[in-house]
Amino acid sequence: MWLEGSWKLDGKQAYEKWQTINDTMIGGIIYHYAQEEHDKDETDIYFDESIRLIVRGANYFYIPKPQGENKGKEVEFKITLFTSKSFVAENLTHDFPQRIVYELKDAAHLHAYIEGKNKGKTKRIDFLFVSEK
Repeated sequence: MWLEGSWKLDGKQAYEKWQTINDTMIGGIIYHYAQEEHDKDETDIYFDESIRLIVRGANYFYIPKPQGENKGKEVEFKITLFTSKSFVAENLTHDFPQRIVYELKDAAHLHAYIEGKNKGKTKRIDFLFVSEK
């Protein structure tokens, strides 16, 4: 699948790494590096989120498990649109986001965004990734 591999968030020390687990699941992790100000040679890795893309029957799901949120539980987003280079996942009952979108721009660039209502206002956060291949 086009999402597989390691993607670096443009201008940040943040990453998404995706790999095929089996015929019905692709697994992803989101993590970032942080350096202590007092020691520039010491770098810590912080785990932010695990994600599963799964097939269940005739449906596909994007299932994130954010670190320190949602009481440690996963949140299901049903994939409502899937193409050879993109997908849209939605959960209209979730607080924020209600929609997650991934779009492969070319072999080296991935655009993702989350959007929905947050405290009564529409909000969108974009993420631009560069391939680490």
